[in-house]
Amino acid sequence: MRNWKGGCVNNWETLFDQAMTCLQSILITGPLMPDWTLGGGTALILRYHHRNSQDIDIFLLDPQWLPILSPERNERIESLILDYQDGPTWLKLVLPLGEIDFIVAPALTAHSFEFTTIHAQSVAIETPAEIIAKKLYYRGRALRSRDVVDLAVVYDRDPAGLWASRSAWIRELEPIRQRLLQMATRYVLEAPHLDLLPDGERESPNGVGHRPQFHGTRSR
Repeated sequence: MRNWKGGCVNNWETLFDQAMTCLQSILITGPLMPDWTLGGGTALILRYHHRNSQDIDIFLLDPQWLPILSPERNERIESLILDYQDGPTWLKLVLPLGEIDFIVAPALTAHSFEFTTIHAQSVAIETPAEIIAKKLYYRGRALRSRDVVDLAVVYDRDPAGLWASRSAWIRELEPIRQRLLQMATRYVLEAPHLDLLPDGERESPNGVGHRPQFHGTRSR
């Protein structure tokens, strides 16, 4: 993946810098930093430039880091946020420009990330296949319109990667397909509010539920 050199500053760029501040605050407690990856819609945006994003998803492998990142214990993070929510495997920070989610989740694909440079920092960014695998595995039955846009983009740009990720979500194939079909009408209503960029507006998410991957067959 090419390095991100920036352009006009979007909210995700400011949120990314704030997420790095959060991670670096861990060094106050000791010399170790957690292994982490950048995933979710923002990671796809860096590749495909299909929509804007108001959040950052940071994936961790070890839940022991969440208490250290919690505003209850971390004064640096507490000073940045408006609010937060947490659970055993996640922490959501609400900031003025959007949200930062720290999520504990294992990789679901064999080639789950690659390195790029963002704001002069080396970043392990998740592959499109890994991003879609997580979306379908963890919330395939509750996909949102922006998830459908992301799925349509990966289908059109990296169908082989989407097919390669199927072991993560194939057992949920029918509920996923039904959800995609249900989303057709909702997407029409919500599309004007998704902050799509020109590359995203050219995609056609409405028919994604009918595509071969979601009937258990591979496209040719």
